Amino acid sequence: MKFWDSVYGINMKWMKQWVSREPLLESIKAEQLNSDEYLIYEINLQNCKQEDLSFSNQYQIKTKRQDYATGIIVWMKYSFTFTHLPIHVIMGPTKSPFWKPAILYFREEIPVNKGDKLQGSLAIKFESEELLEIKLSVHMQQYNYVSYFKLN
Repeated sequence: MKFWDSVYGINMKWMKQWVSREPLLESIKAEQLNSDEYLIYEINLQNCKQEDLSFSNQYQIKTKRQDYATGIIVWMKYSFTFTHLPIHVIMGPTKSPFWKPAILYFREEIPVNKGDKLQGSLAIKFESEELLEIKLSVHMQQYNYVSYFKLN
């Protein structure tokens, strides 16, 4: 988010309020990550129901270095195992040049130290029958921080 403080020498801080409202689909370099992966939700697509797609689950991640937490990266891993040759797709931050993860930026950067444990929850709710409108919320417990995002 500091990028907006000076875009080629121009103060664009006012853009932060708009940029932080929308998830960004972007590839991430391994050195940009400051925690390990954490599985938040797992579902079997072969026998799930539509109501199984909306959820709220807790997470706890441990930071690897002193830095700033600027957001949470969300991605999917899925497998098709009932085929002749199983197919595994990972949309992880550094895994695929084609499938990109969603970055949920915080409104403000949060200073963290090496070994800090950040706890909170991630909720996803589908707002329409067609599954086209998605509401996401990210909560960070230590900082009493909540961000809301809407995809459609």
